[in-house]
Amino acid sequence: MVFLKKARSLIEPGAIVACAALGLSVWQGVVTEKYYRFSLQPLFTVVPYYQPQSRDKDGIILTNAGPGVGKFKAITVTVNGKDYQGLGENQWRTILNDAGYDEKCYGRAGWPRDGDVLMAGQQVVLLAENNSCPDKPIYVEEEINVKIEYESIHEERLVVDMPATFKNYIK
Repeated sequence: MVFLKKARSLIEPGAIVACAALGLSVWQGVVTEKYYRFSLQPLFTVVPYYQPQSRDKDGIILTNAGPGVGKFKAITVTVNGKDYQGLGENQWRTILNDAGYDEKCYGRAGWPRDGDVLMAGQQVVLLAENNSCPDKPIYVEEEINVKIEYESIHEERLVVDMPATFKNYIK
């Protein structure tokens, strides 16, 4: 009987310590998962480049500045209030023609397809002008906004919605 009293007096504090350890382990797991998700989150940015003197690196550039891979889910390019959207078929020819620009002046025009990914640190040219065109490029003369919906490897939906124009900055 004395043995059972001693055993019971040891079990109760042991159970309290075990429950505290279990709670700490669960909390640590939750914090670790949050950190893991954050540490692999892509960060898409849209950046227009324009150098009037050289114009050899001009264009609208999409960059993944985050540490994770991003998968394209949707894209919308708005030019002067008109939307062009959808993954797959390249919309730049239509955009340039509708805005009154010669499509031959633009050598590279990329448009993401469904399922395309952008790796960490990767840059993609969405639109770049040839050096041979005398006029200012569309991203200097027109109001352009690029909205891209993408997701991380954890299937978290993210959105970048940025202007891709110099219209109000260059005279």
